[in-house]
Amino acid sequence: MTGPYPPQEPNPQFPPPPPAPQGFPPPAPPAPGSPPPGFEPPGFEPPAHHQPAPQPPGFPPSGPQPPGYGAPGGQPPGFQPSGFQPSGFQPSGYAAPGHAAPGGQPPKQGNRGLVVALVSIVGVLALLCVAGIAGVFWFLRDDDTPLLGGGSDDIPGLVDYRKDHPDWLSRDHRPQEEDIAYPMTPPAGGPHHPQWQQCNGDVYTAPIDNGRAVHSLEHGAVWITYQPDLPSADVEKLAARVRGNDYMLLSPYPGQPAKVSLQAWGYQLQVSSVDDKRIDNFVERYRQTATLEPGTPCSTGFTATEGG
Repeated sequence: MTGPYPPQEPNPQFPPPPPAPQGFPPPAPPAPGSPPPGFEPPGFEPPAHHQPAPQPPGFPPSGPQPPGYGAPGGQPPGFQPSGFQPSGFQPSGYAAPGHAAPGGQPPKQGNRGLVVALVSIVGVLALLCVAGIAGVFWFLRDDDTPLLGGGSDDIPGLVDYRKDHPDWLSRDHRPQEEDIAYPMTPPAGGPHHPQWQQCNGDVYTAPIDNGRAVHSLEHGAVWITYQPDLPSADVEKLAARVRGNDYMLLSPYPGQPAKVSLQAWGYQLQVSSVDDKRIDNFVERYRQTATLEPGTPCSTGFTATEGG
């Protein structure tokens, strides 16, 4: 093809337009000297309706990001927001759960239950020690010593055979038919018959067997005797002290030197009046406490009187 213009060489910066679809006329060639389609000269700004919408502060730019940006909403590498703490981080001096802080002491646990248990154990052991000591004293005591002590210091006129005549206080059992001789009247201890006289607050109006009455003293009874000619009103005063009181018995005793006489095992008090306050002192001190056989009964004993 010949003409006034030489044929144009292909420009690598401006590729030729794509071929027209079939059935459509080819596009008109650009006018001589006009820029190719899509070309924008330097400094050219498209109209406002072509500008992308501005983003609020703090949002990353939309679309592809330059190298060094993370995904939308992310932070640059190594960036940590204020107050952020990585997993497992512990501030200085802070103790992890279940562990004591460095140089500190582990938390104290409640020990009230332990203290209560220790106090209870100590109390039980103390009671056992007291009981054991009391048992030792009981087994080591002399057979002629009363359980709660005795003596004549606070009861004027009291005779203490345990101290003055312990040889008179044999505990031998003698045959029932034997008439036992005693060095004191009435007897206040010594050999006796196998069966005891019932001493469950019993009031006898006739004399009773010496050997059975002494056996009752061994069980811890207090035996009150009186002269047979004592006025009945006085006898009743004595009976009122005995009636209904276990480990006590009352009977007349012919031949005794005093109007009233009181006997416990190894002890004796003789008075001239039923109103003497020493009678009650003697009973309070020696009833059951002078026993040589703790726990033996006064009931189920012999109840007959002499000649009865």
